[in-house]
Amino acid sequence: GDGDGGGDNGGDGGARTAANMLKVTIKRWSAAEDAFDRGDYAEAIDKFESAQETSRILYNLGLCYLATQQYQQAYDALTKSIACDGYLCASYAVRATCAVYLGNNEAAIDDLKLAINTLRGHDFIDYGQLGLQYRLLRSDVLYNLAVVFCAMGGGRLREAAKNCNEALKCSEIRGDTKPQLDRLKEALDQGAKSSEQIVLFNSGLFRAPRIDKNVGEGFKPVGKSDDIITNKVAMPAPLSFGGGGGGGGGAAAGK
Repeated sequence: GDGDGGGDNGGDGGARTAANMLKVTIKRWSAAEDAFDRGDYAEAIDKFESAQETSRILYNLGLCYLATQQYQQAYDALTKSIACDGYLCASYAVRATCAVYLGNNEAAIDDLKLAINTLRGHDFIDYGQLGLQYRLLRSDVLYNLAVVFCAMGGGRLREAAKNCNEALKCSEIRGDTKPQLDRLKEALDQGAKSSEQIVLFNSGLFRAPRIDKNVGEGFKPVGKSDDIITNKVAMPAPLSFGGGGGGGGGAAAGK
């Protein structure tokens, strides 16, 4: 009968099924990328939602929702991404942005602190090995933390100044973040609040891995993001979510 395949055949069948699932996931991932690249975010969302849930696919889904100003959906997708991979610092950083848009500054502060912890003392994380040509900078995370504390005012201004000063000490600061940091420091040195906006982490998408026809034979998916703090890559022009260019613009922390 059909059920008498034996142990070895069952194992081979399982491997074939896993390989086929991987092919389907990467096909949908690639189709979502194409839609995203041509600005069809609704189609990209549909394709990503139909793919297997992994930390990187869910991160991409969160970016698509953020690009369409669906902040709660973006927040939820990034929460799922973090559940899949608690070391994916970018998910904490972008979820903090969503929290600011949703008016939850305390949640934003928590996520930015988690992002700092995940950086583990490094000044950047390079995600090139995971298919994302982007460097997440500690200085940007600290700057956003300072902006949110500043917007809350009162006793939080001291925390804002501390994080602002720490950001200025980082070995790498994005060109368009530096003047924002300088203006924020000037205001904080005078004990005043500032109207500076948070940096948007316009990273673009994690790109689907490229595989050959023998996907089930020797293909190894890229691992988790635990120790991807190595090779430097050239930064491409960042995606704009309707705010300013570079990494900035778009979201102001509420009071």
